[in-house]
Amino acid sequence: MANTNSLSFRKEFEDWLREYKTYEESTVTHRVNNVERIERAYGSLPQQWNQDNFESILDELTYTKKDQARYKKYTGKLEISGDLYTCLATYRSALNLYSAFLSHKKSGEVGYPFGEIGERVHNALTYLSNNATKKKSYDAGDVRELIIHPLLTALNTELAPLGYNFDAEKVAAISNNKKATKDRYDIFGKAEGRPLIIIEADTHRGDQVSKKIVSRMSFNPDSEVLYVALVYPNNHQNKDSEKKECEKYFQFINILFASFAGPQKHFMSHWLFK
Repeated sequence: MANTNSLSFRKEFEDWLREYKTYEESTVTHRVNNVERIERAYGSLPQQWNQDNFESILDELTYTKKDQARYKKYTGKLEISGDLYTCLATYRSALNLYSAFLSHKKSGEVGYPFGEIGERVHNALTYLSNNATKKKSYDAGDVRELIIHPLLTALNTELAPLGYNFDAEKVAAISNNKKATKDRYDIFGKAEGRPLIIIEADTHRGDQVSKKIVSRMSFNPDSEVLYVALVYPNNHQNKDSEKKECEKYFQFINILFASFAGPQKHFMSHWLFK
């Protein structure tokens, strides 16, 4: 029998989307409403997550471009109004987010990614925001001296008790059949038996942020990763539109990270002087 009550753990899910995923309020509302509709149609989601990690529901929500081209009929339990392919993709993304939330809740990590690790990273980022020198724009030297180095000190202080060591401008490499591809992490943290921590600092441009994420994730497909996009102001003529686009891409990245299989990979964003 379908659940007609409010979404299970609704308040905690909302808080998780705000604090951990850094979603805007309108996005929080949309995502919660999406998942609530799924639960009303299918019954207790926590119970079904415990049974099969939502595999059966996600199967029913799968609708491909080939299905769309063949005008395949949707036979699931949701009432769909609008483009079938787009609506079902939205519901799948929302359910994957709820699955990630339940996973964190079960392991006691609802507040921050990887629990205490994410919290300590958050503390270091907050320290940077409270103590960094604000400028209208930053050149490469400013980024190193005013952002990277102070944050590196704060990270080492916060996470040394957990066994982490951090380096700036650490070389990253990935090999293929022909040659090795190299790049540099702005900040790279490692501890035995714990997730890698990767922090990249850029101006608030969606293309810069996305390019680095693709690179860094390709270097570490088999590792647990906490990835932080640290963005700082620029003085571009179109900086306001760039900021809005960056916020949009943060939402896309959160959806992408929520769908990753295998070793956990979590995304955090931090605005310096937003």
